[in-house]
Amino acid sequence: MEKLDAFDISILRQLQIDASQTAAMIGEYIGLSASQCHRRIKRLETSGFIQKYTAQLDPVRFNLKLNAIVMVRVHQDTPAAKREFQRFVQDNDKVQECWTVVGDKYAMLRVLAKDMESFSYFISHELMALKNIAASESILMMEQLKGPSLMPID
Repeated sequence: MEKLDAFDISILRQLQIDASQTAAMIGEYIGLSASQCHRRIKRLETSGFIQKYTAQLDPVRFNLKLNAIVMVRVHQDTPAAKREFQRFVQDNDKVQECWTVVGDKYAMLRVLAKDMESFSYFISHELMALKNIAASESILMMEQLKGPSLMPID
């Protein structure tokens, strides 16, 4: 793995805080010229440390007020069943994240929905419609005490 120096780590930290900052802004903050900073950012992108740039949107502004964790159990863990499930989660906008997990469950989904009615429809008519899904268990989230944060990169 490529070694990161203090400037690289500072650049990555600044981009985690606000990816819309220009190389000149970041360079000024960390003590590099705009061109040096730009070269380093390009190298960090090319080497895969920076995967992509996104905007963090407020779900409530889009009337997406229900946030849930859904634990999924499957009948069988076959390659075909995995592909079907993976296609489902990748194609469904309500599924924000999906992780396979260790234990008696197969996967954990983070789901956003407008309300209980649309969440219920998602569970009963979309998720449970997959033939390999044996059961699901949902945890409704109430109040966010900590949101997405900076990844510890030191």
